[in-house]
Amino acid sequence: MTDRYRFLVQNTAFRAIACGALALFLAGCGSAAYEEKAKKAVSAAAKSEGYLALAPAATLGDTPVAIRLPNALGSTPLVETSADPDTPGTAIAPNRLRPTSMQQVPGFVFTLESRVENDQKATVPVSCAIWAVEEGKFNKNLVLNSIAAKVKQESPDSGGWQSVTATGPNGETSEWKQMSASGQKDVPVKQVQNGEVKTEKVDEDLEIWVHEPEASDKSKYYVLLAYRAPTSVANKFSISSLAPLAAGTIQIGAGAEK
Repeated sequence: MTDRYRFLVQNTAFRAIACGALALFLAGCGSAAYEEKAKKAVSAAAKSEGYLALAPAATLGDTPVAIRLPNALGSTPLVETSADPDTPGTAIAPNRLRPTSMQQVPGFVFTLESRVENDQKATVPVSCAIWAVEEGKFNKNLVLNSIAAKVKQESPDSGGWQSVTATGPNGETSEWKQMSASGQKDVPVKQVQNGEVKTEKVDEDLEIWVHEPEASDKSKYYVLLAYRAPTSVANKFSISSLAPLAAGTIQIGAGAEK
């Protein structure tokens, strides 16, 4: 699907959602009440349009966990035995697969990675590393404290864990811990013109999301998502916009794959 076609489809879908939502409030409202409901309807429509940026729900390995991840990440999973995406025949480097602060986290499932073009006519990798581990096999305090300490060491200006409530497309909610950081990282930059790949230090954004088991979960699993993207492509792959949407789609237990 071309970018222009995708834009037309998404814009058409958004207009349809927005018009339909507004129509529900058209009759029987006073001016002030109508304006307030109209604003809420348009806001809800905008959020619904945002979910078009997510792929269908995918099950995480052999776990009962499913989630919708950004379409821009592609659908080819990378694991420890995968080849380097830029150098066939060479094993993928651990730091390419997972953030350095999360190399020892148990329950790694896979990483999704794709390339996005920056303003310098080169492409840079954007990715999301994913973990899913049963509650009894995960020492929450030990793991989360370790991640926070390592992130702080690499990015002194980073904040700690924040509690976030993610909302799904049907209004369902899930509770997460989230941490953001930015810093210079070695990134394989690929020239569009000749395909040459060269490792360069670039500013990179990191967001880590952690879902803890909830009483309503049919199976008790910790799920961790680690998004990485160079700051130079934040206007094309916005972690701060996509990550909350994806978090809201998590399903754990029977029927999670649907």
